Amino acid sequence: MDNLLPNNPSNLQSPPASFIVLLMCLLTGYLISGLLIIGLGQAFGFELNKLLLSLNENSPLQDRNLVRIINLISHTLTFTFPALLCTYLTHRSQWLNALRLTQKPKGSNIGLGVLLILISFPFAMYTYQINQQIPLPEWATIIENNAEDMIAGLMVMESPFEFLFSLIIMAVMPAIGEELLFRGVIQDNLEKWMGKGELAVWVTAILFSLFHFQFEGFLPRMLLGALLGYLFFWTRNLWIPIIAHFFFNGMQVVGQYLAKSQMTESEMEQVQEVPWGIGMVSLFLILGIAYFIKKSNPQTS
Repeated sequence: MDNLLPNNPSNLQSPPASFIVLLMCLLTGYLISGLLIIGLGQAFGFELNKLLLSLNENSPLQDRNLVRIINLISHTLTFTFPALLCTYLTHRSQWLNALRLTQKPKGSNIGLGVLLILISFPFAMYTYQINQQIPLPEWATIIENNAEDMIAGLMVMESPFEFLFSLIIMAVMPAIGEELLFRGVIQDNLEKWMGKGELAVWVTAILFSLFHFQFEGFLPRMLLGALLGYLFFWTRNLWIPIIAHFFFNGMQVVGQYLAKSQMTESEMEQVQEVPWGIGMVSLFLILGIAYFIKKSNPQTS
């Protein structure tokens, strides 16, 4: 094995070769994930498609936790595992350095990155409202409704344990796995391939949004992907988008947990409606903070 994978396998480090290796790792992770989930279904006596399609906010605790476990397995083997395996195969002992995880992030970058992401939330919600005005074909509407029902079910948190479980599934795991894959591997290799960092940011942001298969949320998720991509591009430290991503998702989980017991459904829907003025203020603040982060971090390769 060592002969096949030398300590510095430069022949695998070119972007085209890296993407081929990544595709193989993604397929491997997907296969293992499928086998584990099938085994889980046999052990607990459930049909996967029926469970996923039926999950909603009225589903029992057992079903909610089974879907959380399925998401944990799927996310780990679809995002985290392929990214780590691909980087190890292409860089071996330098895999941590290749993912830009070896340097301690500056406190100012963490603070500004988190602030940028939190400030972007009103504008993201405003773009979501715009996105909802785009008509979808029937098949896309069905997928969207099923995804919304599943998320609603996962956001039911009737105990501190269930809240922590949801926080891990919906904030911790996506922050780590998605940033490893999309920013650490895909964006970094696209930048090397195309030679244009900002183009790599936006191409990766589009792929990031498409990968989620939630059409009504395409625009806000692409915006989030672009902001996380710029944080990585400007700071050259993957910890910054990981932490920022966690805060963006975690804020929604915490907010849902705290507000659910105090607000009616209609009141929560009203809170989610963002006037255009607030959206534009959010955009102005995004641009200002982004400019300051860029100026505070001279780009390094």
